[in-house]
Amino acid sequence: MFARNTRGIKNRSSARQGVTAVEFACIAPVFLWVIFTCFEFARLSTMRNIAQNAAYEASRYVMAEGAKVSDGIGRAQQILARVGTQGAIVTINGSNGVPGPNGTVPNEITFQTESVSCRIEIPLAPNTLVFPASLLGNKIVVSGSSLRTERYRGFYDGL
Repeated sequence: MFARNTRGIKNRSSARQGVTAVEFACIAPVFLWVIFTCFEFARLSTMRNIAQNAAYEASRYVMAEGAKVSDGIGRAQQILARVGTQGAIVTINGSNGVPGPNGTVPNEITFQTESVSCRIEIPLAPNTLVFPASLLGNKIVVSGSSLRTERYRGFYDGL
């Protein structure tokens, strides 16, 4: 008795078939860029925290008697390698642990050394996954730590 006219409904739905695909094509790149940017910032934040931890651990490692600057630098590099850090520069008391022309390491930790300062510089360009190096330029993450050594006689004076 009641006949429906489905012809008009079919024509309207077939006219909108490609709209969803076009909308997705417009929004998907922006959405993916936001997702990857979030991952990149999380990774860089982790790298910054690991650098701070590596500086502290390297300072603690060389503050005790018998440790050398090269030992602390090796410890920091070992910690930085956990997140795949590339091109990090680690210095302890201004020394990179490499012997000079006279065969001694400059600013080596001795019994008279009162404090140990570790500085870690990580360039961002080789350590990013999403951002291009040209966008970051020469930006670096810098972390540091300074501790009093246990070697010199004044360490226990304040206790």
